[in-house]
Amino acid sequence: MYIRNRILHLVNAGVLIVVLVGSVLLYPTLPERMPHHFSVYGTADAYWGTTLGRWLLLPGLSILTAGTLYGTAWVVTNVPASWISVPDQEADELTTDTEQKRVRRTVQRALYWMATFTLFLFVALQGGIYYVAVTPATSLPALVMGMQALGLLGIGGVTVRLVWKSS
Repeated sequence: MYIRNRILHLVNAGVLIVVLVGSVLLYPTLPERMPHHFSVYGTADAYWGTTLGRWLLLPGLSILTAGTLYGTAWVVTNVPASWISVPDQEADELTTDTEQKRVRRTVQRALYWMATFTLFLFVALQGGIYYVAVTPATSLPALVMGMQALGLLGIGGVTVRLVWKSS
């Protein structure tokens, strides 16, 4: 389990580095206007002036989101059990320390995977914004829409698995 977590951490760190460094390197190639909102169908429906702050908004949100998920994972496994609220407190108090540790590790790993799929979404969207900004296209490419769908399915799958495995 430790090795798999380590690989997941390296993947997440790598994605964060790629989105941040890639965005900084691509910034000089952006036109004066870039899209900042897309309809549910992927069509850009709002544009704003290109600034470094606006362009780095998604990478910054990626760092904040990953940090929040990793921070929550740390809390789940490092605070006393009495600090964590669970639906059936009496039943939870009857479980063994081994069972509590198993559940905490399951939740921790789910949070790491949530970070992975969320970062996947942000990278796809940043790439889509860049594509629409620098080409005549006004909609996100099918590849980006597909990557976002896979990211959302991944988040949903992790959630379902967590609920199923924790019960």
